[in-house]
Amino acid sequence: MALLAAGCPATAPEGTPQGGAFHHDPSCELDGALTIELADGTSGFVALAPGQGPVEHFGPQGGNHAFAGVRIGGLALDRYDIVLVQLGVFGAEQCPWAISPCVGEPSFGVGTWVLGDVIELDPIDEQTIEEDQLRVGVGTGALVLQAQAEDPCGQVGLAQQAFTR
Repeated sequence: MALLAAGCPATAPEGTPQGGAFHHDPSCELDGALTIELADGTSGFVALAPGQGPVEHFGPQGGNHAFAGVRIGGLALDRYDIVLVQLGVFGAEQCPWAISPCVGEPSFGVGTWVLGDVIELDPIDEQTIEEDQLRVGVGTGALVLQAQAEDPCGQVGLAQQAFTR
């Protein structure tokens, strides 16, 4: 048992709580696009190299999951304080076109967060936020981690990271 305990972190991340209330602001008329960078989000924002996915974690009941991180830019944080983020892990066959949303429901993991409602935004400057510990399920084979973000002004962003497990 001591060997098993030595291989596990003392405190495993629980993940950022999902949910929250998101509403569009009809008075906001921005027409830019949001930028999204994907990362491993186990403990902070650790950028992913091409072909690399977030670190896989195995639960005590035999399940597996990963913690993704996102850096979202192009925000107008002087106008609003919430951002909608959706993450999914798709089979590569569901994502036939580069930087176009994957087709269908995510095969392995999905999550929706309203950053700024359930938890406070973590700005790194006046137009950019970072969030880690966004928990998603993962599978095996050729996969795509996809993030979509939207602000109350209707600006959207999309990022994808292909990897193999």
